Amino acid sequence: MTVHTKAGLTLSGFILFFLIGVGFVRYSVNTDPFDTIKVNGGMISGIMNATGDVHEFKGIPFAAPPVGKLRWKEPRPVISWKGVKVCDRFGPSPMQNDPVPFSMWSTEWLIPKEPISEDCLYLNVWTGATDPKEKRPVLVWLYGGGFVSGGSAVPIYDGEAIAKKGVIVVSCNYRVGIFGFFAHPELTAESPHNTSGNYGLLDQIAALQWVKKNIAAFGGDPDNVTIAGQSAGSMSVNCLVASPLTRNLFQRAIGESGAIFARRSPSLQWAEEKGKLLLQLLQVDGISDLRAMPAGELLRRAYGSREPIVDGYVLPEAVVDIFKEGKENNVGLLTGWNQDESDTVFAVQNYAWAKMTSGQGRKVYIYRFTRKPPATGEYKKYGAFHSGEVPYVFDNLRLVDRPWEPIDHQLATLMSTYWANFVKTGDPNGEGLPAWAPYHGTEKRMMVFGADKQETEPMTDSGGLDSLFTQMSGMQ
Repeated sequence: MTVHTKAGLTLSGFILFFLIGVGFVRYSVNTDPFDTIKVNGGMISGIMNATGDVHEFKGIPFAAPPVGKLRWKEPRPVISWKGVKVCDRFGPSPMQNDPVPFSMWSTEWLIPKEPISEDCLYLNVWTGATDPKEKRPVLVWLYGGGFVSGGSAVPIYDGEAIAKKGVIVVSCNYRVGIFGFFAHPELTAESPHNTSGNYGLLDQIAALQWVKKNIAAFGGDPDNVTIAGQSAGSMSVNCLVASPLTRNLFQRAIGESGAIFARRSPSLQWAEEKGKLLLQLLQVDGISDLRAMPAGELLRRAYGSREPIVDGYVLPEAVVDIFKEGKENNVGLLTGWNQDESDTVFAVQNYAWAKMTSGQGRKVYIYRFTRKPPATGEYKKYGAFHSGEVPYVFDNLRLVDRPWEPIDHQLATLMSTYWANFVKTGDPNGEGLPAWAPYHGTEKRMMVFGADKQETEPMTDSGGLDSLFTQMSGMQ
């Protein structure tokens, strides 16, 4: 028997209508705009962090695999895929020697043991946004490793904690060693830009272009981007600020212990001669034979120091000359170094970067990290070592096996908040934080991050660094 309501709707129809309505409400409530995201190449999905407030997308391809005929080519557009690509784990780290702890660097500072591959052009995104329209500021991180090692999957680079501070974090891989910085006349001749050598930097630029085109889908602001890096990553940031290929791709820069000022990078011609010598040593006839060589064999037989060069394209001139002529990108700067690094390698470089940037009327913030991270065993003998500040900056002490003390957690909270504030506004200062005075040529001040002080103080060694820079660079 069919029962009719006063409005004329059958009871069975009413029940069906009710169930459909409930289902619609449940669907609407549970829909997550970041379940799947469209990026260059196709649709991707990620994972949610344990606390349910950060979406993580790992292993997103941003260029075609640089293998085979694409070895020593500029990064090519990503190869499209069908369906939804699950991006829940890091892509392979760039081709390099197996990671083995050494000196002051334990496993937390190294890439995972696997996967390691020439097919390495992947990036990662951490976003705490809940709506794609939020336009959160973006931090793009470039790793260190002397341009011969490193990768975005290093544990201390995890972006979750910074993402919780309202910043979208992107980390990207770039080619290193001979795969990322090899020049040869044949490669120069086949290039549409008549150059070769800076493939690792071109990978970084391709990642920034990806961010420009895609980060809005993650709730990010493509017009509020800060590039940051440490050691070779900081040197990379220095090069990208100088390069004419990065116009409008970022608005600020953070450089931790690394720049290219007190010496000039090698020329393309010098690098090409070095490349010709390598072919002779390997007893191969040309680039086609070298491209046919398995990546592992090439790494084993040609491993050595690699670095950016003045190639006439990515870097038209030496970085220091580009800055002297005021041709670099107009961006704000936060930079510094650690207490127990060699001044001739790091402090003088970042100080010169800060001094030149400030001299051109741009706002600059300088720091010195003096805290000796607590340690056990053989690690006790190291002070405020090179890259020791990174887990503090990322607020990732939880990921590092050290006997942390309360002051370390305080420093991590303080430093990560300063860095996040700088990414947001270009000024690290904020409510409740010790005032961080900007650096000026007439009032040389820097922030000290140490166990006994976290405050701005005069730079007592600026005169010595000035003399050292003049001595090393030959500039008057």
